[in-house]
Amino acid sequence: MRWLSGLSAPDRALAPLPERLGLACVAVTVADGGAITLRYTGQDRVTLFATDWVAGRLEDLQEVVGEGPGWDAHEGDEAVSAGLGDTTAWPTFVPAAWQELGSVWVCAAPIRAGGAQVGVLTLYWATSPQIEPDLVAIQFLADVVGAALYRSPEADLAKQVPWASRAGIHQATQVVAAQLAVPSEDALALLRAHAFTSGKALNAVAETVLTHELTFSPTRASSSEGA
Repeated sequence: MRWLSGLSAPDRALAPLPERLGLACVAVTVADGGAITLRYTGQDRVTLFATDWVAGRLEDLQEVVGEGPGWDAHEGDEAVSAGLGDTTAWPTFVPAAWQELGSVWVCAAPIRAGGAQVGVLTLYWATSPQIEPDLVAIQFLADVVGAALYRSPEADLAKQVPWASRAGIHQATQVVAAQLAVPSEDALALLRAHAFTSGKALNAVAETVLTHELTFSPTRASSSEGA
């Protein structure tokens, strides 16, 4: 606990707070990587930090398909853990993740702060761990993350959040909503569907909308959706 507190201490010379927290959780659990995502099911969902491409892709796939360990942790408000090669719990997420990432083991726990759930901590192991992750310990880590983020001054935290990548998704959502005259929720669902069928990250699909490489307007929908 002292080591974790030291790593997450407010020292700007080390790294942004979300990065220090994420790396500390990975080190404590001897995981291969992890991510911290806030506002898990909202349109303003944002991944504060992902250790590597695998952790980032796990978050992106779960957002796109709307299921996975992170969603279960969020909806059930408790930590969950499973090897992707050993479960049938997520019939859309597992095949997609398996195809890209192989049989990783994933654990997710809700992040709580100020008496409310604010996000999800996700950890992964490239191979099945010799000892199954301790869900109680990982939930404790998630609560520590929540407490640290909750105590961080809002202005300081805002500077450390990768809003720019999410801003592109918001902008693309509004573009698609205007093209098809549909609510923003439906427009975002279309972007997620296109990301899933094309195998691209959601922010990459958003970029193609903003650069006009992809359009969902009725006159070009058929040709663009095949792009």
